[in-house]
Amino acid sequence: MMATISNGGWDEKQIIPISALEHFLYCPRQCALIHNEGIFTDNVLTIAGKLDHDRVDRINRFYEHNVMKETSFWVFSECYGITGIVDVIEFHSDGNIYPIDHKHGRKILWEEAAVQLCAYVLCLEEMFGTIIYKGAVYHTSSKKRSEVVMDSSLREKTKRAIIATRELLVLEFLPPPRYGTICKNCSLKNECMPQVTNTNRHKNIYKVEDYG
Repeated sequence: MMATISNGGWDEKQIIPISALEHFLYCPRQCALIHNEGIFTDNVLTIAGKLDHDRVDRINRFYEHNVMKETSFWVFSECYGITGIVDVIEFHSDGNIYPIDHKHGRKILWEEAAVQLCAYVLCLEEMFGTIIYKGAVYHTSSKKRSEVVMDSSLREKTKRAIIATRELLVLEFLPPPRYGTICKNCSLKNECMPQVTNTNRHKNIYKVEDYG
């Protein structure tokens, strides 16, 4: 295993995009195909997600209900060697910082989304010298928020994800396919071909039954 938490001094290859954490937790092979192999294909879900992000993908600062908000806010952590762009950050008058990540779909909070949000929090805490206790995932289809508490369990889970994702990307390792239910909606299904390249599936597809 690689050393993964540092006081800085990362080289360019070791700095990982926060978006890779969500990809890794969803499927390590998908993460490697996107970030190591440079392969990405859109499907109806990814296109819908991009359209949902149209408003927050432009850098902007505005006030809403007496709260200052910034969109497309760049963050970086020297300690963890991660970087990314937060969709929306609310700067409250009491000094609290409240990050919001936009996700396509209805109000279902997946583990990957919570970890990605927590990674943004780690960056913001370092950048602003503060502690952030909560953030939210905004579900664009239902237009509802899922509030996420930044407790010790989520923070540790996020740190472990950073460690594992960095190892995968730095070593440029491509995990073998593991065919499952998550493959159904993956935009890289045709490039990955998990149902064909998986050993067990390969045997099932091409096995000739002897009925004689």
